[in-house]
Amino acid sequence: MISIFEVMTELESMAARLAASRMSADMREELAKIHRRSEAYVPTEDFEKYDVANKAFHELIYRGSWNDYLERSVKDVRGRLRVYRRYPFQKPGRIRQSFSDHAQILDAILKGDDKAAGDAMRDHISIGGRVFADLVAEMGRRP
Repeated sequence: MISIFEVMTELESMAARLAASRMSADMREELAKIHRRSEAYVPTEDFEKYDVANKAFHELIYRGSWNDYLERSVKDVRGRLRVYRRYPFQKPGRIRQSFSDHAQILDAILKGDDKAAGDAMRDHISIGGRVFADLVAEMGRRP
């Protein structure tokens, strides 16, 4: 599973990098709207609703990369991790951190800064991978 997270991290980073230079103005506006709507779920830590918004945010970035193969690949990898993807949002403060990460990704995409977008996405996904590794370690300690 850790290996899959590593691959997903790079695919997501690539998607953000390409989206920063290829995403249409309409798509950029929609990405900003999704981000603004998701803010309502941060104070209440409503991980069910935030998870839906999170998926929409990421999938628009995939589409905005204008690389069909990359989009299919990253969705396939995310699908393999589907069971574990929601766990990080249940950790206290994780939704707030995710929202903050999304703000950095969005800012870089809106500016057309492909390097910053890729780096911000890599950091964002890497945190989820570390939280997942914590879950695996925690499961090993349970009787």
